[in-house]
Amino acid sequence: MTPGTLTDVFGSNETVDSILSANDSQAFRLDPSEEPFDDLHGPIYRSEWEVDDYPMQSGPARVELALQKQLNQVIVDLSIYEFEPVGCRPDFGYRVQFLNKTLSVDILFCFNCKILMVYVDGKSVGGGHFVYDDGRILKVMKKIFADDQLIQSLQ
Repeated sequence: MTPGTLTDVFGSNETVDSILSANDSQAFRLDPSEEPFDDLHGPIYRSEWEVDDYPMQSGPARVELALQKQLNQVIVDLSIYEFEPVGCRPDFGYRVQFLNKTLSVDILFCFNCKILMVYVDGKSVGGGHFVYDDGRILKVMKKIFADDQLIQSLQ
């Protein structure tokens, strides 16, 4: 494993602090079927996309504070991330937005290849490959998206 830092994942310490101090959060179900698609490669991820360029299927739905705290404790755990390049194209299906007085931090999740992308005030700032999370992120996300059949079927 190549060493990395939380700044590599979240873009700055301010972003990490904003996630940990968020006073509100919302969840969105994204609609990958509405993203541009290439028959050879699948969904087309564009690094210049802003967070609102990803079409929503549902949301926002308020995330309970206890679940918000569980999720943010897992995602800021440096030990869950692999810092080697990943050879897949993410298919983001879920988004959680952390809100506080100064920043809006959005995290998009792909559970096919265990990738998350981080957006601050709508702009991409980083991302990570959460291969060592032992299913903790999925467990919390299943609680946040309790009525979503797709995420409930994932293991």
